[in-house]
Amino acid sequence: MKFKISFLKAFFVLLLLFPFNFLTGEIYETDKSGFNLTVSLHMDKTSFASFEEIPLKVRIINTMPWSIAFTVYENPNDDKTIYTTFQPIVYDMKGKEAPTLVPYRLENKTVEDVIRFNKNKRVIELMPGDVFIYTVDLKKLYKLDAGERYRVRSLFLPDIPNRNILYSANELNFSVYFGSYLAPRIIPKANKEILPSETVQLLLIAERDSKWDRMIKYLNLSEFINSYPEYVRMYSMAPQNEKPDVIQRFVRYLSQKKSDYIVNFRVIEEVIMPDNKYAYVYVKVERYGKRINKFYKYKYALEKVNGVWEINSLEATEAEGDR
Repeated sequence: MKFKISFLKAFFVLLLLFPFNFLTGEIYETDKSGFNLTVSLHMDKTSFASFEEIPLKVRIINTMPWSIAFTVYENPNDDKTIYTTFQPIVYDMKGKEAPTLVPYRLENKTVEDVIRFNKNKRVIELMPGDVFIYTVDLKKLYKLDAGERYRVRSLFLPDIPNRNILYSANELNFSVYFGSYLAPRIIPKANKEILPSETVQLLLIAERDSKWDRMIKYLNLSEFINSYPEYVRMYSMAPQNEKPDVIQRFVRYLSQKKSDYIVNFRVIEEVIMPDNKYAYVYVKVERYGKRINKFYKYKYALEKVNGVWEINSLEATEAEGDR
């Protein structure tokens, strides 16, 4: 019995003096190069669906009153460099390490073999109280099965060539459950384009409410003037420098309050041509009459200019009233 006790004491003394990396079978020294850093682990949750990533955050904290530098060999753009400076170890609840997926471990190589050709290493310097966080998806390191529970600790190798190693101060438990991926529901985007029929409605509402500035902005005046015989001749015969004056007279005419003002209207039909550049809108318009209101069928022709529908012309014919 005394022999057994002495042997166990000797074994633990050796562990303290020469920490052993059970993953590679190599002996590393602890904290003889001033790496007085605290290593801790964090997960945002403890249960993960089988289709989810399992992110582990390794926090390195400088608790010393002086700056400490260490080297990070992991390159986010190169999967071959994972599991070098940061080496999480995942066990099942029976204490057996989960099957590794790390390329160099599957090839029976050592971490020194990996860093030998790594030209993208980074030197991180932590001032007193600074924190460095490294995040890794454990699914890239281990084959983790749904329906199982696991625990994770981590090794931190701040200076691999000199074989320094630190251990995380805590251990985390997590589980993986069966889950099927449901694509997020996409909220359909509303078509914010003002349609030709909406443009015509806005025009007629503006005329009905005597909002002349609003009414005019929906018209392509140089084209719309052709719908009024009393102005088209004047406009066509005017010299080029006088055409703007004719347009202004035409605008004043349109902006006058009409005795046969609009009482009501409704859109009958909207036809948008296949090229989506031209459209026709048919409207039934009721106008005030001294004895009886009159009804008209309006046909508006529209053209899309820079993404906006403009009214080019109007054809009006008398129509029977609504019954």
